[in-house]
Amino acid sequence: MAMDGVDGMNTVELRIDGPAIFPSGTSFQARCRVIVEEEYLHMVEPGKGFQLWDGGFFANGEVLQVFDENWEHRKSNK
Repeated sequence: MAMDGVDGMNTVELRIDGPAIFPSGTSFQARCRVIVEEEYLHMVEPGKGFQLWDGGFFANGEVLQVFDENWEHRKSNK
């Protein structure tokens, strides 16, 4: 994943509720977890854009909610 305002790309865990196929142009919500939190901790907030990459960029996304340790909802810094 490449996130607006963060140098380079970093690995994320992306979870959906079950197996799915997403045709081009489809929107969906998924839970994501950054692997290297110290790279993102100060940058992740609702409205932040990102792109997913797997051999090339294939999807654009936007952060909707942020959860801290134990999946507690973090309020926006804005």
